[in-house]
Amino acid sequence: QVGLSTRLPCLPLGERGSQATAKLHWYCMDSLHVLFYKFFFFYSSVFQWGQEVVSVRVGCRELISKSSAFKQLSGSPGGLHIEDPYERSRNLADVLQQSQEARLYEALRSSTAILREAGGHRV
Repeated sequence: QVGLSTRLPCLPLGERGSQATAKLHWYCMDSLHVLFYKFFFFYSSVFQWGQEVVSVRVGCRELISKSSAFKQLSGSPGGLHIEDPYERSRNLADVLQQSQEARLYEALRSSTAILREAGGHRV
């Protein structure tokens, strides 16, 4: 996920390796440089840490408070929440300590600034 303006592919929910998955066609108008910048910008400025969850399983992000499916996720109240697609009650960010989450967030913010200064969002 890099934001609402860029629609990334989302594989259908079903059997892995099915023909529907194999026939997926997708085209993106953004360059790799722009997608790279949008990724950092999204997670440093748009994504609401501690309030939203990233679901790789369904290809979306949602407010934890509005979805009963995500309320059982463990993790710090202000931290990153990523649903494990196989063990749905597990937060994949549970391997990060609070100080590591803070460093990750700061690295995302500083990388966004560096990429913006380099013009990466306009390439």
